[in-house]
Amino acid sequence: MKLSSFGISDIGRVRAVNEDRVHLDDELHVYAVADGLGGLPGGSTASEMTVAHIREWAPEHLAEAARDFKQLFARINETVHAEGQRLHPGIGIGTTLTCVKAWQDTLFIGHVGDSSAYLIRRGTLSPLTEDHTLAAELESRMGSDWEEMPEYFYHTLTRCIGQKDTVEVDEGEIPLQDGDRILLCTDGLTKVVGHEDILNTIEANLSPEAAGRSLIEDALKEGAPDNVSLVLVYVHAD
Repeated sequence: MKLSSFGISDIGRVRAVNEDRVHLDDELHVYAVADGLGGLPGGSTASEMTVAHIREWAPEHLAEAARDFKQLFARINETVHAEGQRLHPGIGIGTTLTCVKAWQDTLFIGHVGDSSAYLIRRGTLSPLTEDHTLAAELESRMGSDWEEMPEYFYHTLTRCIGQKDTVEVDEGEIPLQDGDRILLCTDGLTKVVGHEDILNTIEANLSPEAAGRSLIEDALKEGAPDNVSLVLVYVHAD
């Protein structure tokens, strides 16, 4: 498979600082988004450290057929946690991390937090990750009958990079097909742009850059109360 990609991060309309970061490596076919936790100090430090370590360690953990997300995430978590305790003892810093690696005809996924990965295939947008939030955990345990679930439950993470000295990582893999599109994004996009609109925008654009810039514009038109970041990967038959 041949891949073409585009990544972009926008501060949005409201926030004073952009705490999101994106990573693209078209040589190793490794892509990631990280959303620094705004409710803690040093969100941008956490996300910047995370993508910097991916750049440094991907050749070891994600090169060619390697796909050791658990060890990669554990090492990143260890360094971010230590830095957070040094900078803000007892409070720390944190970030989400959603990272994928394409190898031959397979996409491998590592994920912690509430950023997201999606597969767009033949007119359907399918989530490849699950949010690690208090709301998602309660819904999985007790069903979706929580009509009065507090809004902050949807933004309270149960897992992230940096807050604890260990981290539990979701891993997955899917076969890739010619024409697939892979979207990684922070929740600044999905909070204001619906899945149907995301799907329509991606399918209407032949290049990942055109689609990515259009999605950012869609979020900005809706007020973009949070930072908005995404990586788009288009898959083509070689």
